[in-house]
Amino acid sequence: MKVKRGWIGFDLDGTLANTRTPTENLQSIGEPIPDMIKRLKDHLKKGWKVKILTARANDPRQIPLIQQWLKDCNLPSNIEITSKKDYDMICFYDDRAITVERNTGRVVIK
Repeated sequence: MKVKRGWIGFDLDGTLANTRTPTENLQSIGEPIPDMIKRLKDHLKKGWKVKILTARANDPRQIPLIQQWLKDCNLPSNIEITSKKDYDMICFYDDRAITVERNTGRVVIK
């Protein structure tokens, strides 16, 4: 299957994995959140490039921990793990984001 242009980002803590606070224990990752794992897998099946966009990626020691967690969740362990957005990012799933209407500054309340 041809990979589509651009990529879709998924936050880790609080979005793909259960957590109470983002820094409660950086030596482990919480249990997977089934609905989000399914959504990520669906994007992969549709040919989208997926990245894990997490602050944990700022610490190189976290990368192997995240890769093992992905593998344990039956996800490809070679999914790119980053802490940076770029112009090819199409959308981002995150538990902390507040949606702002493009070019207006208006906050979207749902």
